[in-house]
Amino acid sequence: MAEDKTRKYRDDEVATQRNELINSQQSLSLVQKRIFYLAMKQIKKGDKAYKRYYIDIGDIVPGTSQDIFERVADELEELRKKDVKFVEKIKGEDWNSAVNLVAKSSHKEGTGQVYVDLHPDIRDMLLDLKKYFTRVPVVELIACRSIYGQRLYELLYQFADTGVRLMEVEELREKLNLQNKYKNFYDFRKRVLKQAQKDVEAHTNMTFTWDEIKARKGRKIERLLFDIEVSDPTQTELDFDAPKVDMSKHQTLQNHLREICEFSESSVKKVLRHLEESPDDKQVFHQLVHKTELRIKDGENDNAQPLGNVEAWALALFEKTIPNFSQ
Repeated sequence: MAEDKTRKYRDDEVATQRNELINSQQSLSLVQKRIFYLAMKQIKKGDKAYKRYYIDIGDIVPGTSQDIFERVADELEELRKKDVKFVEKIKGEDWNSAVNLVAKSSHKEGTGQVYVDLHPDIRDMLLDLKKYFTRVPVVELIACRSIYGQRLYELLYQFADTGVRLMEVEELREKLNLQNKYKNFYDFRKRVLKQAQKDVEAHTNMTFTWDEIKARKGRKIERLLFDIEVSDPTQTELDFDAPKVDMSKHQTLQNHLREICEFSESSVKKVLRHLEESPDDKQVFHQLVHKTELRIKDGENDNAQPLGNVEAWALALFEKTIPNFSQ
């Protein structure tokens, strides 16, 4: 059994989903998959209901062309139509099931700013999970530049703790929605497996190889035995040259968020994005930063239990105090 080298990601860095969803048959585009994962990662442990999830396409799509934003409406329209297919047990029998992923989407025309509402039919696959689930690191998955790379990453990451996954070739074709494409295994190996391997190894914390197992009778490749290695790299910003939040504003607040609240860049951007819509909340943020600083000192002076995760505590305080900050 391979040594478990997987990084212990924070809750806000991963998308947690039931294994049926990971192993379902999917036909999402690269951008649609990224949108869905960035919505999923905003679901918090213990959530009982969905919220509206905010995403900025400018953070996940390469390039600066206005054409990218003109494609947002089309991508969202297609995403609303997409479903995933899987086999589930109903009264002890196998049933073929399908569910939509997104019930509603909204975007500001001419920008990459999007809100999505996940479909209630997938509630049991994403909320309050107790068993049979996998936590996939979103920063790694959305770094992939191909949909096959994304899908192979999540399918193999499910088995990162063992380092091995055995799959039927036809089973993998179905999960990638390739039942009628690349029927010749040479083409499947060249166009799908090798391209996904190149993508995953270039952009994520995973490397993998596979052995091709032939059928007992004949020369047909029937199964694939994947060998999976997951490392713990230094996390870097994605090299997407897309429009970003204006980081030139509120410099004092930014410094306090980083130095006192120990905020990551994504959390700092979330505050700045909120201030773009609600500039009057700036003073409230300063007051909450001060409250966070006092709470840290209480822990250091044994007047309260020390904070294990300052950023998580401060974010929870912000969300509790400021309306709409968690959206």
